Amino acid sequence: MRMDYGQLYDRHVADTYDEDTLGLLAGGRNLAVAQIAESALPADATVLDLGVGTGQTLTAIAPRFPQARMIGIDLSPRMIAAAQGKLPFDAHVDDACNAGRYVPAHSVDLVIAHFLTSFVHRPSLFGTAHAVLKPGGLLSVVSTTSEAFHRARVGVDQLLGNAGIIDQVSPSPETGAVLRAEIEAAGFEIRSLETFRRPIIFPSFDETLKWGLQSGFFAHAVEAIGLEKVSALAPLTEGMFPFHDEYVGVAILATT
Repeated sequence: MRMDYGQLYDRHVADTYDEDTLGLLAGGRNLAVAQIAESALPADATVLDLGVGTGQTLTAIAPRFPQARMIGIDLSPRMIAAAQGKLPFDAHVDDACNAGRYVPAHSVDLVIAHFLTSFVHRPSLFGTAHAVLKPGGLLSVVSTTSEAFHRARVGVDQLLGNAGIIDQVSPSPETGAVLRAEIEAAGFEIRSLETFRRPIIFPSFDETLKWGLQSGFFAHAVEAIGLEKVSALAPLTEGMFPFHDEYVGVAILATT
């Protein structure tokens, strides 16, 4: 099944994405913003955000690049509309890997790819980034790894009787080291890699499912498995909550 991520995010995520109630988006993003802030990029840099979402990253780095030209791509029109309410940028509703349609080769100083790596073919994503970056340009990646929500992943696999189903429908990079190797394979040199970890307590099945959809963290997995099928697991989880787990993400800064 080919998933329409734009429609999925328009329907479930766009209105609640910025709430970030557990601080997981901000945790990884803040590491990346600090990495970018310490770089030597000029104040008038050309910045391309390959998954602009609601514009949180562009807004966070705007003071660092007051004369920047900013371009944002996203599959969700409603997410882009939210971003445009925060700051001006050239907006395009499209797949991140089609960035070459909107910017010439070797014309961008900074490419941002935050929280995209479970949705796209990563070699294509990193290849696209490399093609549009200037020599010495920077790539900022923030990614959840498949170490995140490990207990939840195992639990859902067991309840569905299908080992590895979550990794199949939500194919995050296994670890930061694996993601680093994938980025290097696309021709980049890693300048910084930092890991963000946070313990999580999920209070109930219903609240966990609601959070997972509205935050975007479980939205594509639930869509792939089927909301009705996932909801039917609720009676089987009696006595499991509150459920303790851990989030793991990485922020990587790389150069061409």
